[in-house]
Amino acid sequence: MNPETVSVKDTAFMTAALDLAQEALAVGEFPVGCVIADGDTVVARGHRTDTGTGSGNEIDHAEINALRHLYSARPEIDRSTLTLYCTMEPCLMCFSAILLSGIGRIVYAYEDVMGGGSSPIRGTPTGRTAC
Repeated sequence: MNPETVSVKDTAFMTAALDLAQEALAVGEFPVGCVIADGDTVVARGHRTDTGTGSGNEIDHAEINALRHLYSARPEIDRSTLTLYCTMEPCLMCFSAILLSGIGRIVYAYEDVMGGGSSPIRGTPTGRTAC
């Protein structure tokens, strides 16, 4: 996303995602945070979990945890109107889960050139935006 197209709302929600990444880092987790917003309201949030335990869990990414929170807290919500903000480009697993969930827009802070899931579809109209 070009800096001139970043809204105040995008900045505020990305700041909230960055705060979650900081919380994850503070407890020894891989520092990725995610919030899902409906208009001006955060409806779900999550950060990476189970990386610091040595359990080998590679499923509980920030986006997956935020989606789980969304499904339990607001199952009735129209997901096509939501925006997902993540501090890191979603991996292929997370990107697929986001697409299948029907989330209308994805905004992330930086590209993951080693494992980003949306990289192969650059230039397609997906509602995906880099902040």
